[in-house]
Amino acid sequence: MTPTARFHAATLLVLAILAPGCGGKSSSSPASPTPPSFNGNWRGTTGQNLPITFTVADNTITAISVDIRATYLSSSCTYTTGSSQRPAIANNTFTLPIGGGTVTTTLTGTFASSTAANGTIAAFSISGLLCGSVFVIGTPVNQASQTWQATRQ
Repeated sequence: MTPTARFHAATLLVLAILAPGCGGKSSSSPASPTPPSFNGNWRGTTGQNLPITFTVADNTITAISVDIRATYLSSSCTYTTGSSQRPAIANNTFTLPIGGGTVTTTLTGTFASSTAANGTIAAFSISGLLCGSVFVIGTPVNQASQTWQATRQ
């Protein structure tokens, strides 16, 4: 066998020994994708063109403030409301009750990206309205649901 043929034979032997380890299954698991971070302060508007703000920390809504305009008979009043609950964000979504007193409803949200969120404030019914020192009470009146959108600041 010529020296060149011996070199090629040795090379093929080395490749035959090393090849089974290439492209085989790895014993380590692939890294899980890192979920997007929604942490920070968010600000936007509701379908009534009123402000909504909330804070996200550690994948949880830690504070929220939303203005809702409620109309009853001939009176209309804007409430700034929030929630004492601190819902976790799961699958880029959250749900929490907001309000108290005569206005109580549910706010849902979806994070479309790490900088944009949107959602709905559910319809609710009121049977009275307290605006400053004026209190109107009577038959329940339905308030329509509305959307909201916000961006991370």
